[in-house]
Amino acid sequence: MEQRSGTVRPRARLGLLGAVAVLAVAGAACGPFGSAPPAPPPPAPVSAQQPPSTTTTTAPPSTTTTAPPSTTTTGPPSTGGSSGSNAGRVGVDSSLFWVDEATSTNALRTLAQGGVTWNRTDFLWGSIEPSPGQWNWSRSDQLIAASATTNTNVLAELDYSAPWASSDPSGQGNQYYPPRNPSDYAAFASAVVRRYGPNGSFWSSRPDLTVHPLAAVEIWNEPWGDWFWKPNPDPAAYGQLVTAAGAAIRSANPTVKIVVPGDPDATRSDGAPQAWLQPLLSTPNLGAYVDAWSVHPYPDPISNSPQVASPLEYSYQRVSETQSIASGAGVSRPVWITEIGWTTASTSGGVSLATQQQYLSQALSTALGPWRNYVEHTFVYCWDQDGTNPSDPQQHYGLRNSDGTMKPAWSAVTAAASS
Repeated sequence: MEQRSGTVRPRARLGLLGAVAVLAVAGAACGPFGSAPPAPPPPAPVSAQQPPSTTTTTAPPSTTTTAPPSTTTTGPPSTGGSSGSNAGRVGVDSSLFWVDEATSTNALRTLAQGGVTWNRTDFLWGSIEPSPGQWNWSRSDQLIAASATTNTNVLAELDYSAPWASSDPSGQGNQYYPPRNPSDYAAFASAVVRRYGPNGSFWSSRPDLTVHPLAAVEIWNEPWGDWFWKPNPDPAAYGQLVTAAGAAIRSANPTVKIVVPGDPDATRSDGAPQAWLQPLLSTPNLGAYVDAWSVHPYPDPISNSPQVASPLEYSYQRVSETQSIASGAGVSRPVWITEIGWTTASTSGGVSLATQQQYLSQALSTALGPWRNYVEHTFVYCWDQDGTNPSDPQQHYGLRNSDGTMKPAWSAVTAAASS
């Protein structure tokens, strides 16, 4: 949820709060925070953000080489996916980081058969590096293996602070405070892209797989919102994180794309207006570490059509504003819509199943049509199954019903992806 000038602006998403649900029903509740009290709800405690299992195995980033990996690097899916002009342009946001390899493989295979070849998901720092220098690659290994098996691409959200690295002044290690030292986050980012890059240690540990490197990473999720960057968004501090992590990523794996959140405006806990992208662009040498700008153009109200354009800053149409601001500053890059969706909850702000299908069709048509020259990818929020509370907006952004069957919106996605 976003709040500005006393008005609720729903642009945040549930994120990891659905981790428990994803393991219970193979799909987390998801979606931006809907209409609710005028202040965003506090995030769950750090302990609640971890997956249900309390067992953590640690291992060094590199594993023992059992056989040389395949030297073949796969490209976009050639079978079971889209062969039309929109091939590779449509993705989904998911919680597949939290499920096992077989579940991820089945999900990604279903997506690829529908022409959806990109998957955006958490790579949670606190899960991967629970203590300094101790690595637990089990979840990300399973996801990357599933991606290689299905010849699909991963956009890894490098989220958030590991509790041990958090600048939380209370000492409780809240992951939504930025790291005390950007260099710690940079080391984590470097380890991820080294492990899953073309010559990464992961491929040596899985000689049964054809090398299919990690395609892209996103530096933090929604740092422009006070819910994920506490106590309030700080473009200068975030810019320092981008340059530190970006330099480490470029050095470790120059082939992986770096995606940087570029929504035009920030959202503060006190409701004060604050620009985001314009001040971020003043970061020295920022452009060297940006391959794409991400945008989360949820409309306000959340039930609005993507065709509603006024006011621009609270509409789906603000994607063009990001492009204009970045271009005007000489840092024109492709725009990736890394989240967009509508909830089918029965509460205020929810839309019908038919309307969700219609709105997603309209949103994808705009991204793949009029915006085609600068919108490179569009990720629908989200792949997950609906939750069991019909009045909770957060539980009903999924493309699947609570029983796992597809909603009508899935046909809008496959039609766009396969055309």
